[in-house]
Amino acid sequence: MRTGTAAVNSTRLYYEEAGAGPAVVLIHGFTLDTRMWDDQFLPLADHHRVVRYDLRGFGKSAVPTGERYAHVADLRALLDHLGIEQAALVGLSKGGGVALDFALAHPSRVPGVALVDTILGGFAWSDAGRARDDAVWEAARAGQIDLTVLRPSVIFGAGDRFLNLFARLQRLLPVMALAGAEARLQPVWVGDVAQAILRCLQDDATIGQTYELAGPGVWTLRQLVQAAGRWSGVRGGRGRPVIGLPPALGRMQAAALELLPGPPLMSRDNLDSLRVDNVASGALPGLQALGVQPAPLPPIAMRYLGEASEQALLDGYRRTAGR
Repeated sequence: MRTGTAAVNSTRLYYEEAGAGPAVVLIHGFTLDTRMWDDQFLPLADHHRVVRYDLRGFGKSAVPTGERYAHVADLRALLDHLGIEQAALVGLSKGGGVALDFALAHPSRVPGVALVDTILGGFAWSDAGRARDDAVWEAARAGQIDLTVLRPSVIFGAGDRFLNLFARLQRLLPVMALAGAEARLQPVWVGDVAQAILRCLQDDATIGQTYELAGPGVWTLRQLVQAAGRWSGVRGGRGRPVIGLPPALGRMQAAALELLPGPPLMSRDNLDSLRVDNVASGALPGLQALGVQPAPLPPIAMRYLGEASEQALLDGYRRTAGR
C-alpha cells in the first residue's frame, strides 16, 4: 500500500492506493473517511488499482479555508496527479454525490459507477436535483454507465460521525435537544455496505438492479441517541436526558448549526430527510440477496463506543498532567 498527499487546487488531499489493473476510486460518505473501506481496500487490490482518499475537509485532507471549491474538481485533479485516465467510482452518501457529478461532467473518464445512498426515496428534490437524477438514469439506459443503486439506511461504524458524535456531545452537554427525535431508522453496518458494494463490482448480474441495505433492527433517532450515551459510559452508563424538539424549533436549530465552521452537526437537508422513515420497504431485494447477513447494531457499537470512551478518558488524564 502506498500513501501520499496531493497538493492540488490550493489544498492537500490525503490518499492511499494499492494494487494494479483497472482503476477503482472509493469515495467515503459524509460521516466517514477513508477508513470505512478498510475491509474492502486490499481485497479489491488483488485485481484492481484501488485508490481511496479523504474529501476536502475530512480525515487527513486539508480543511477548507473559505474560498469556493468543488469536490468534482478536486477528484479530477487527484486523478491527474496519479496519472489515472479512467476509473470506476464507488461512492457512499456524500461520496456518491461526488461520483455522480463527476460521471456527468467527465463521462469518458468513468467506465462504471456504484452509487450508495445517493437517491433518497420520498425526498422532494429541487428542479436542478431532478434534472441531475434524470440525466444519470438516461445515461444508464443508454448503456453509457453500468449502474447499480444501493439504498442504505443510516450507516454506522468505528470512526463514524453518527453514534460517535452523539456520544461526544453527551460528554459535553447536560441534556440533548434533538430534532426529528421520533424518526425511524434501520441502521446498517458500514462493513456490510462495503461488502455489498464489493459483490456488485464482482457480479454483472447486479447491473440495473436496486437494493435496500438495512440492518436487522428498527430504531427511533431518540433511541439511538440514548443508546450512544449508555454504550459510551456517559453518566455511569445512563446517558443524558433527550428532549425532542418541535418541528419549527428543530428547523431553527439546524439553520443555526449550518452557520458554524466545518460540516454541520445537523442541516436543514438532514432534517427534511428525517421526515420520511429511513427503513427498508421490503419491496426491493436487500443485503441477503447479495449474500450478506446484516450485522446487529448493539454488539458492534458497544465495542467501538466503549473504546472511544476509554480513549477520551485517557486524553483527559494527559491534559490534566500537562502531557
